[in-house]
Amino acid sequence: MNLTPASTSTALHACAPCRSAKRRCDKALPSCGLCQRTRRNCDYAQQPASEESLRARIRELESALHLSSESPSTLTDLSDETVANSSLRTSIFFLDSDIHEYSNIPIKATTGVSIPEYVGEHLQERCQIDEITTLYFESVHTWMPIINKTRLSQLVDTAQTQNEMQADLALLLLTMKLIQHPPDAYPAQSTSLYVAAKRFSFALDMAGICSLLRLQATLLITVYELGHAVFPAAYLSIGSCARLGFAMGIHHKSAPQMLRKPRNWMDWDERQRVWWLVIILDRYISAGGDYRPLNSDEPSTQSYISGDDGAWDRGEMVVAPERLRTSTDHPVSQFSRMAQAAHLLGQAIRHCNDETSNMSFVLEDIDVVCQATNSLLNLMTANRDDTVCYYVAVAICFSALMKVSEFHSCDSFAKEKPLDAGAFALARQCTAKAVLIMKQTAAQIISFVQVLNESLLLEERNLPTLSPLFFHCVYRAAAALTWVSSETSGAEREQYIHGISLCVEILQRAEARWKSADAYLEALRIMAQYFQDG
Repeated sequence: MNLTPASTSTALHACAPCRSAKRRCDKALPSCGLCQRTRRNCDYAQQPASEESLRARIRELESALHLSSESPSTLTDLSDETVANSSLRTSIFFLDSDIHEYSNIPIKATTGVSIPEYVGEHLQERCQIDEITTLYFESVHTWMPIINKTRLSQLVDTAQTQNEMQADLALLLLTMKLIQHPPDAYPAQSTSLYVAAKRFSFALDMAGICSLLRLQATLLITVYELGHAVFPAAYLSIGSCARLGFAMGIHHKSAPQMLRKPRNWMDWDERQRVWWLVIILDRYISAGGDYRPLNSDEPSTQSYISGDDGAWDRGEMVVAPERLRTSTDHPVSQFSRMAQAAHLLGQAIRHCNDETSNMSFVLEDIDVVCQATNSLLNLMTANRDDTVCYYVAVAICFSALMKVSEFHSCDSFAKEKPLDAGAFALARQCTAKAVLIMKQTAAQIISFVQVLNESLLLEERNLPTLSPLFFHCVYRAAAALTWVSSETSGAEREQYIHGISLCVEILQRAEARWKSADAYLEALRIMAQYFQDG
């Protein structure tokens, strides 16, 4: 969307003859091109409303809103004037984005929103902020590069110079601190830092604050919640992230744009990365249950994926950003591989959510999803170094395969799906295929776990850089092996039990960083007890 004022050489609306004839009008003054060519009287007098009348109406609304906001407020973190101005500008954007466009009303992100003491105490000194950012970029940023170092540094410098920090920046810095530190209390949602972040985040919600910093902060809160098994908060938070992205228009270039145009390639790429993380987390969180609709559509194959992570950190522009449809054997960054893997997990989830009863189609779709996923997997696990480098994307691919195979592992026994003889034969074929894929994938995950256990990744000094997004596939493998081991005996059963022990071991080691590992271990204990009891 173009947020610049309309040119003085054109009218604000189409002329009356063009509107009446439903023809395109170039709005030229004093007469449009079509009226000149047809020698008609070009009349702009009947346009719906002049720009000045619109501005007058907006000023009237501002005045009314300001008066209504003078009553006592329950939001002590926000000024009345801020609530009124932010609410008006944001409301106009949603009620009629066209009015917002040609009336040129800027949406100021956080002007006037005060930073409460419970937030400010973490950000009082520059040394506190520097410690937060340094540790963040050395740890979480290595697997989740969605915050531009240069831009963040500039914003912090500006806040220091002006002796005033914007509220969305304060929230982002607070959540950057939150995500670095495992909770020292149980449950994780009871920690004072998490409570402060959620409380301030809610205050910004009430003020109608929509900004990229705001979305980045909400994503960090979401990762904290899923990483420490704070549910249903994580499930609800990723939904909020998706809606906030839709509201700002970063999901599609043709959507109404709340943000200003990117100043440079780094700004543009940062927005791409932020939206891709929304997609990644949405798929990961939704993979744990069936028939949970995704919060975002599948990205187009023409969608851009992020370029080189190192170049982005250094502020170096890439010549040609890659697209999602790029051949999987083309070298891309680890975050781009995560995006590609999440796209495949999304396809797996949508496949499982599809309630079609045509078993021929189901079998065909299983092959399509699994072949595409295995192609990317084979590329990323060609050697040990690549497996460790791309371990998050590898894990997401394994989650996709386990999702599809486990979903269809009992198709021929489903009582809620009455089938005729022909369809039942296909259902049995589907079940056999799914169980085979499940066993093969579980074996691959065990090998993957061995690589991670033997690498330096899970050494105590490297735990801060660990992503929680590989836990799901490890848990699903252990759960599948628990099931099949209950129906086998002898050497084969011992092999399955050994695989389960490897999964348990890696989750136990990861629990020091992310408490959701302990939740998965508890789920495995419950499952083992269930099969033991028969």
